[in-house]
Amino acid sequence: MVKIIGTFDNLSGAQSAARQLAQNGIDEKLLSIIGRDVKVNTKQSRLKKSVAYGSVMGAVVALAFPHGGVLYLAGHLARTAAMHFLGVTAKGLLVGAAAGGTADMLRKSGLDRQAVREASDAIAAGKFALTYNGDWLSTQRARYMLGDQISDQDSRLMEMVSRYGFEHQSFILLYGKMNVWWSTDPEAAVVYRRIGRVAVVGAAPLAARENLETVISRFLNYCKEQNLDCLMLPIGEEAAKIARQKGMGLLKIGESGYFKLPEWKPVGDRGKKVRSGVNQAIRAGIRVESYQPALNRSSHIRSDIEELCQQWIDTREVDALGWLLELDPFKFSEHKRYFLARGVDGHLQGMLACSPIPMRNGWYLEDLIRKSDAERGVSELLVVEALKHLSSEGAELATLGTSPLAGIESEGDFKKVSRLLKVIYEHFDGFYHFKALHRFKSKFSPSFIDPEYAAIWPPHIKFRMVLAAIGAFDPAGLTGMMISKLRKLWREAHKPDINENPDQHSHQNVGE
Repeated sequence: MVKIIGTFDNLSGAQSAARQLAQNGIDEKLLSIIGRDVKVNTKQSRLKKSVAYGSVMGAVVALAFPHGGVLYLAGHLARTAAMHFLGVTAKGLLVGAAAGGTADMLRKSGLDRQAVREASDAIAAGKFALTYNGDWLSTQRARYMLGDQISDQDSRLMEMVSRYGFEHQSFILLYGKMNVWWSTDPEAAVVYRRIGRVAVVGAAPLAARENLETVISRFLNYCKEQNLDCLMLPIGEEAAKIARQKGMGLLKIGESGYFKLPEWKPVGDRGKKVRSGVNQAIRAGIRVESYQPALNRSSHIRSDIEELCQQWIDTREVDALGWLLELDPFKFSEHKRYFLARGVDGHLQGMLACSPIPMRNGWYLEDLIRKSDAERGVSELLVVEALKHLSSEGAELATLGTSPLAGIESEGDFKKVSRLLKVIYEHFDGFYHFKALHRFKSKFSPSFIDPEYAAIWPPHIKFRMVLAAIGAFDPAGLTGMMISKLRKLWREAHKPDINENPDQHSHQNVGE
C-alpha cells in the first residue's frame, strides 16, 4: 500500500531523501516524489494524458455523484497529479474519479483516503512528498531511515496532550496527518479528520475540563460554517454529557475497563484465569523485560518488534489500519513505555507498548501483540508485569482501551441503531471478534467500567456519517473492509488441514 514517508519544502530535499533510501537498500522503483512542479520522468510519462482524461471523466463523475461519498482534495490538477504519482494504473477513469471526487472509485484504485489527502495537502502547500509502495514493515523501516519528522504542529499538539489529555485516545490524536481546530481563549485544540462532509473527532477536545462546554459549542459552530457534520468518537461519559447539552445525539459504542493502581491485583475467583495464564507462561520460561528505545538503540530489538507487528498485521481482520487504529509503536517513543516477552531461546514472543494519559496519571496499554504460535499466557503475563511496573513508577490508572459494542442496550437517543449494534455484537463474532476481545479484557477484572459514546451532530444518523466512521478505522472504507474480510475468510477456508501441516497455528486476535 502506498504511504507518504516524508514531506519536504523543496524538490532537492525529496530527491536527496530518495537517494538516501536507495543507497540503504530500498527499491527505488517503489519510491515516488509528488509535487505541483515535479517533472515527469520516463516511467511516469503518461501523466499529461491522465490529466486530460481525468479532467473529462472527473467532471462527468462529479455531476453524476454530487453529494455523498465525496472526497475533497487540494485542487483539480493537484488531485490528478496525486492520483498518478500514488500508483493509479487505470489512468483515465480512475484519475478522473479522483478529480470528480468519488470515494468508491478511489477505493477501487487501490489507494486509501489518508494517502490521497496527505499527498494533496502537500501539493496545495507547495511542498513535495516522498511516497513508498510497500508493506507495513518496509514502510516503517523506510521512515526510520529518514528519521522522525516532527512538525511545529506536532510539537504544539504534544504540549496540548500533555496538559489536557484526559482520555485513553488522547495520545492517539498525535498519530498521522490531521486537521486541527485551534482556540486561544480558552486554550483548546480539536483534532479531527475530514472525511467527505464529516469531521471525525478522535477523542474529546484538548481543553481544561471547565472549558469543554464552550469549546464543543464553538467547534460545532465551525462545523456549521463549513457545512460539515460532526462525529466525536470514542468519548467518555463526561464529554458525552456536555456534547448532549450542546445538541449532539449520543450512541453508546462500547466500554473501557480501568485499573486503579497500585491496589489492583488478579486475586480471588475473578482473577484465576489471569493467574492461570501467567503461571503457564512462567513455567514455559517466558520472561518480561522493560525496553526503552531512547536508551537502547539496538537495531536487532527494533527489527524484532517490527517483524512481530508485520506478522500480526498479516492476520488482521482487515488489510489496512486507519487513523484511530493505526499501528505505529515507535511514534513519539520517548513518551511511551515498552515491555517485551521473550522465550527461553531469547526470541520475541510478544510485546506491549503503552501510551500516557497525562491528566489522569495513567497509561493506555495500547499495542498488545503476540506471535500466533506464542506460548500460552504470554499476553496475560505482559499485562500483569506492565501494570506492576507502571504502578511502581507512581501511575494511578491504566486501561486496555475500548471493547467495541460491549455493554450496549436498546436505549438512548438511537434505540434502533443500538438494537442493531447489540445483534452484531452477539451474532457476528465471526466477522470481527467483538465478544472474544471483550472476554479477554474482562478477565483482568478492571476496577471500574467507563461507557464510551459516539456524539453525533446533527443528532440523526446519515449514511455518510457511517461511511466516515468506517473510514476512520479502515482507510479503504466500507468496500475495502468487506473485501479484506472476504479475502481472510477465503484464506481460512483454503489453508491446509492442521493434520497435514502441524506447523499451522491459529491466531487469537487479542490486544486490538
